[in-house]
Amino acid sequence: MTVKEYHQQGLKYFVDKEPENLKYFSEQSEGAHKIKLFFLKDGTCRWWTNKRCKKLMALADVACHIYNTEKRVPTDEELLEFFKEEKDKQKMRARINLLLKTFGV
Repeated sequence: MTVKEYHQQGLKYFVDKEPENLKYFSEQSEGAHKIKLFFLKDGTCRWWTNKRCKKLMALADVACHIYNTEKRVPTDEELLEFFKEEKDKQKMRARINLLLKTFGV
């Protein structure tokens, strides 16, 4: 799947403000990119980014889906495999590294 195809399906876990039932959050930034993961009292996570980087947004959504359904953090290889049709692997790896740091990996 490509990032564009994923966006066309709709982002499921994006929030535009801090959720009310927040247990804690984690954030990381790199250059102009900033991401926050919100972990809610019900055990699920949501995400927010300051810059509309489509790659980071799609990766965060997939990572939150895996976390929410399987209660684990996805691996970098797993995320790359999900978006195996993306051509710019270097940018994907950079965004994955930022995302996984936010998860504490």
